[in-house]
Amino acid sequence: MNFLKNKGIYHNADDIMETSNMFIKVKVFPSSKKKELIKKSEDQYIAAVKEKAERGFANRSVVDLLSCHFKIPGGKIKLIKGSRSRNKIFEV
Repeated sequence: MNFLKNKGIYHNADDIMETSNMFIKVKVFPSSKKKELIKKSEDQYIAAVKEKAERGFANRSVVDLLSCHFKIPGGKIKLIKGSRSRNKIFEV
């Protein structure tokens, strides 16, 4: 079955999976003693990172955690909201 995709056509289920995005909420605790990602619910996570919340170091560390968890490249994860807040929304 073919589906329309921005004037193009999906040829199989893999094409659909590539374009479906998920938004997740992450509460970040920078300057923690250890680096970990805890799943609270289907779309909510808690991230503890060792890096300080300066110049985006903690945000990059959270992207690394999410990329390992979801097994996708870090370039496919975008910070949508909360670049200077502990509560963030990422697009995966």
